[in-house]
Amino acid sequence: MVARDTPIRSSLLATVLASLGALAAPSARAQTEPASPTGGSSGARLALQARVDAFNVVNEGFSIRGGLLGDFVFEGIFLPTATVGARLLDGKLFVGLGFGQYAFGSEDCENDDCSEFDETTTSGYSFTPLASFDLLSDGGGALYALGALTVGTLGDTTQVSVRGGSRTTTERDGAFLFGVNLGVGLRGLVSRGAAIGGEFGWGYASGSLEADPDTDSDDQSFFLHGFFGTLLFEGSVGL
Repeated sequence: MVARDTPIRSSLLATVLASLGALAAPSARAQTEPASPTGGSSGARLALQARVDAFNVVNEGFSIRGGLLGDFVFEGIFLPTATVGARLLDGKLFVGLGFGQYAFGSEDCENDDCSEFDETTTSGYSFTPLASFDLLSDGGGALYALGALTVGTLGDTTQVSVRGGSRTTTERDGAFLFGVNLGVGLRGLVSRGAAIGGEFGWGYASGSLEADPDTDSDDQSFFLHGFFGTLLFEGSVGL
C-alpha cells in the first residue's frame, strides 16, 4: 500500500513545483531585465532638455553671455538652452529641435590703460536641430555622442571705436548665423524619467554683418569657434 502511494505523492509534488516555477518566471525576468537609461519603458518617450554652459573658450577674445529672462543668465552660443524632442530605440537615440537666445560682446584695448579701444556688442537667437546617440549605456547612465546645427540670426550690431578722445559708432544690420557643434556627454538617471549630465565639445558659428551706409563701411564677416562645456537637465514621459 505504501509503495503504491509514494509514486503518486511524488508526481503531485513535482506538478505543484512546476506550476510555481512557471508563475515565478515572469517576475524573475522582470527583475533581471536591464532598465532603459531614460528610466522608462523601451518605447518612444517625449523629452525636454535644458542646458546651462559651464564654460566657453572662444577665439578672438569674445566674451559670450546670453539669457532668457532678466538676470537669469545662460552662457553660450554653441548649444541651445531648451530642446524638445523624442527618445527612440530603447532611449538610446535622441532627436529634437532646440532654441537659443544669447548676446555677446568684445573689447580690444589698444593701450595699457584701455583709453583707446574697439568694442562690439550684439544679441540674437537660434534654432538648433540636435541629435545624440548612446555609445555605452546601462540601467543607470550612458556615454553618448552628440551633434547639432545652429541656424540663427543676430540683431543690430553696434561697433564703437575710441581713438585719441574721438568716439566713432557704427551700426550694422542683423546677420544670418550658421554653425556646427560636435561633442560627447555623460548622462545619469536620478529618478524615473529624469536625468542630469555633462557635455564637452567643439563648435563654430559664422556669419556676415551688413555694411553701415552712414559710415560707408564694408560688410564684415566673422567666424567664432571654440570649446564648450554644458550641464544637461532632462525630463521625459512615455508616449
